[in-house]
Amino acid sequence: MHAHSTIIIIYTIFIMQAINCSAQIIPGGWLDPGGERVPELNQALAKLAKSKTTQQSPIIIVDHYNGWISRIHTYDGVHPNNLGESRMAIAWFRALDDYLSNSRNQN
Repeated sequence: MHAHSTIIIIYTIFIMQAINCSAQIIPGGWLDPGGERVPELNQALAKLAKSKTTQQSPIIIVDHYNGWISRIHTYDGVHPNNLGESRMAIAWFRALDDYLSNSRNQN
């Protein structure tokens, strides 16, 4: 995992919230086949999301790492194949569905 990728994500979150305090930010967690530091990075992103989330500008992390098997979910060890894309779409749908359901229930 590249440190500059992490910095870009953090910077993007800060900029989005500075530009629009009502921004709703839902980044995906990191996938890095064979990356031993991915769980550590995803934990750091979850902590950052928790510390920066507000009622007006929630940050939700979508977990794509847990259960991901590169030899099954990618065509080249990195990029998702059809099964990997479906798995990612389901993870995004669940996160968005949970968020939107909670938003509707609060209103």
